[in-house]
Order: sequence, then C-alpha cells, then structure tokens
Amino acid sequence: MKLWKENKNDKQWELDNREIAKQFLKSKYAELDYLNYYGIGRALTSFICASDGLNSVWDWDEKKGSIDGSPDVLEIIKICREAMK
Repeated sequence: MKLWKENKNDKQWELDNREIAKQFLKSKYAELDYLNYYGIGRALTSFICASDGLNSVWDWDEKKGSIDGSPDVLEIIKICREAMK
C-alpha cells in the first residue's frame, strides 16, 4: 500500500498489505472493545492515520470513501478477518 507519512507529499512510503494487517492486529485498535464499538474498517483506518499507528494517509476514490474506495484497505480487512478466525 502506498502511504504518505504525516500527510506530507515528500514522505511517501510503501508497506505490504500483510505487514499492515500484522501491525494492526498487534495494536490497541484491534482489541475486542475497540472493534465492537467501531468495526474493523474504522478501526483499521484509525490505526493507519493515528500517531500511535502508522501516522499516514493513503489514496482512495472519494466517491466511494476511504474504505470502499481503496482496494488495499479492503484487502487488509480481508487478511485481518482471516487471521481473527
């Protein structure tokens, strides 16, 4: 997934979707209370954006939104759901 650290154009970086899922699942954002309250999509996007997460933003189709408009986010959610079984 292509990311931009601190939402800055000059801080573009990439991280494998499986690695993002792995880090997310180890974070507080994947704890059951958080997931039950926010759902996996919102919890994941919070993790990606949060300063105690990846502190980054990503590109998505604005008409579809930050989750449905990003094939990467949808893939990461799928990876996380499989790992949580």
